[in-house]
Amino acid sequence: MEIKFINEMDYKIWNEFCINNSYATFFHTSYAMEYFKECSFNIKAQQKSFMIYENNNLIACMPVFLETIDNENNLSYGGGQLLSPLITETLNKAGKRKVMKIILQKLDEIAYENNVNKISFYIPYLSNKYINSLVKYNYFLQYGYVDTSGLTCILDLEPTEEEIFKKFTKGHKSDINKSKKYLELEIINNEDVSEKKIDDFMRYYFKIAGKQTRPQNTFNNICKWVKEEKGVLFKAIYNNNVCGYSFYSYYKDTAYYYMACKDNNLNNLKISHYLQWEAIKYLKNQGIKFLELGTQDFEDTLYNFPSEKDINISKFKRGFGGFIMPVYKAEKFYSSKFLKKCYEERIEKYISRNF
Repeated sequence: MEIKFINEMDYKIWNEFCINNSYATFFHTSYAMEYFKECSFNIKAQQKSFMIYENNNLIACMPVFLETIDNENNLSYGGGQLLSPLITETLNKAGKRKVMKIILQKLDEIAYENNVNKISFYIPYLSNKYINSLVKYNYFLQYGYVDTSGLTCILDLEPTEEEIFKKFTKGHKSDINKSKKYLELEIINNEDVSEKKIDDFMRYYFKIAGKQTRPQNTFNNICKWVKEEKGVLFKAIYNNNVCGYSFYSYYKDTAYYYMACKDNNLNNLKISHYLQWEAIKYLKNQGIKFLELGTQDFEDTLYNFPSEKDINISKFKRGFGGFIMPVYKAEKFYSSKFLKKCYEERIEKYISRNF
């Protein structure tokens, strides 16, 4: 087998491999890689993604960056966990395990060469094939990794609009019915997107945040996604003035609730509820079958410490129905000293917050 590190010239064949793989998600694609390469002011990223060939046939893709965060080198993806590699579906179980071992060995080599202390993964779940598969488990535990799994909320868009709406909480239904009386909607998709419209979104987003929270590259990529039918932007309008936005990426037949902002002086208008419902209807009509509403936080664990705001946001998302699904995650340490330090800090934090 041959390992080839990628550059931009390889994006076409990389994306074709993703299109033809039932388990590929938008986050595997070069569109997402270009976004995550420069998604934060605090991360300096180097492209380390690679492909594996056998007999001149592409059989696997591994998206990965070497990221410097707080003066420490990490093998990560936009500051978070790596996606598990995408391996061709033509191989049998033994063949896939063989390729997996080669990929993990290569990642270990990169880690040791660059003084990386820890590596972590999650198993991508936002594909129709994965969601509907009967067998789901954290296969990284077979390779010496430690479980750090979490939860997310996914909404099934195949029922009718009436059936979907019926499963919203009583409060969400009331808030949406109220907001429809006052708010208007503009949908910015591939048919009418412009750099100015995305620039307006960016400026409003930073205005609400009170500062520039993301690099310009974030919004350059969002504009590209919308132009290439990989994203859609919703704008809420009140009295002829913008009062909120929400942005969604989509790929094949799944979608992801990416980011949003609203005028906090108009909380009584329930702008977020309105935008979410309008997005649900639009995405359903576009043939999207599953929409990920986002991470579900309940209480502290030894590897996740949600704030009260995080817990409230999770509750808001659950109010739109859907089902809670495990997100299998795992980590491995390359330094016993760093492992000890990391777990001591986690334990101290857990104790201080819960006892």
